[in-house]
Amino acid sequence: MKSTWFVFLFLTSHVLSFNATAMGNITYLNVIDEVVYFSTDKIKPSTPSCAITASAEQWTVSLNNRTGRALYALLVTAMAAKQAISIESSGDCNDIDGIERARGISLVKPNETELTGGKSLYLFKGDGVTKIGRIAQVLSETKSYYLPFDGGSNFKVFDSTSPILPKLASPLQIYYDGFNCTGTPYISGISSNEWAGFNKFYKQGAYLRKGALLTVRIESHMSSHYGTCTKENPNGGASWQMYKIIEASDPFCGSRACIIKEG
Repeated sequence: MKSTWFVFLFLTSHVLSFNATAMGNITYLNVIDEVVYFSTDKIKPSTPSCAITASAEQWTVSLNNRTGRALYALLVTAMAAKQAISIESSGDCNDIDGIERARGISLVKPNETELTGGKSLYLFKGDGVTKIGRIAQVLSETKSYYLPFDGGSNFKVFDSTSPILPKLASPLQIYYDGFNCTGTPYISGISSNEWAGFNKFYKQGAYLRKGALLTVRIESHMSSHYGTCTKENPNGGASWQMYKIIEASDPFCGSRACIIKEG
């Protein structure tokens, strides 16, 4: 008989613990008079007796205390990134009569098939091997939300136009003192900054900066758009002032631009 009661109490405690939480993606978020109202796309496993049927799937958070304001900030972050959340119920309706109050909220890491059309995208360093984080949402051609693999639960924004290198007006042409794009490579002086940029056809898009300024005879150059090699002058090269190339490294992406691709 004692063992029967133990099993009953064990199962009951787990059911109550499960019913105290809910999970889902935010579908509604609104603020009225210092109270946050929100709901998710998942049906609650249970509701307290104070919750009325018409608002059974809604939750509230009060903005009149630090905890509530922190929870609201987390809700905004989760909604912007389309991130699922786990909600801990308070078991009461103390904010607004008839609507269940949320006691705690936490972010849930995305499943492998969420977002990105069922395919998982990741942010890699320029080597294409080292993963920095999982892409949660692509905001534009240059910006994305990602969840870093450093143990944190906060989303970060990756902006491909703002690494340590300045944004360039155009990719670089690579000049050579030999025919057929052989010999020593050089770049022209495009700005006063020592950082130059990259040419995706030169050493797989390695970051480059300017070295010593020299007067050299240029015989050919590599296109920045197509990677084709062109003779500089049919009648022979010309002597120009050019910078020797020094390969550079960005602390975040490494020796090449970061890459977003399937993992």
